[in-house]
Amino acid sequence: MTNLFIFLGRSASGKTTITKDLMNIHGFKNVQNFTTRKKRECEVKSEEYKFISVEEFNRKKFSATFVVNDEWKYGVGYDIVDKEGENYIFSAISLDYAYSVFVSAKAKGINVKLFILDISDTIRIQRMLERGDSEESISRRLDIEKSEGKYDSQKLLECEAIHLSVDNISNFLVLEYLN
Repeated sequence: MTNLFIFLGRSASGKTTITKDLMNIHGFKNVQNFTTRKKRECEVKSEEYKFISVEEFNRKKFSATFVVNDEWKYGVGYDIVDKEGENYIFSAISLDYAYSVFVSAKAKGINVKLFILDISDTIRIQRMLERGDSEESISRRLDIEKSEGKYDSQKLLECEAIHLSVDNISNFLVLEYLN
């Protein structure tokens, strides 16, 4: 059975940290996420994103897309996963994007679970500063998130979303799904 674990959380909620841990410790594969945004300094060897031009993005066929603005676009490849019988990870800040990937994966017969990462804004801001985000960038991110409001509870119910803190998600996945 092919499994896809989707992590939904705001910027700096721990999605990348969890993804790296699950890949390095448990051999999970990452769903290829294409983006047109600029690479951060900490993403020199990014396994999470493939950085492409806006023109290339517009020519590509995706299962799901998420557009922040004309310069920041995200997309998941049409096939979603490369190999049957593996455990895959996908992370997103947008519920609509995560939901699109969820629905597409379900339609392809993939076992999908959606996890919501809850963390305080104070800790998130501290993490953004530590990873080198500018105060302007942090402010812009928080303003976008505030304008988007809370996640749509109906979509979360449809996905049977599980709320977990970042601290216990790896243990939960290993105990619940990998044994």
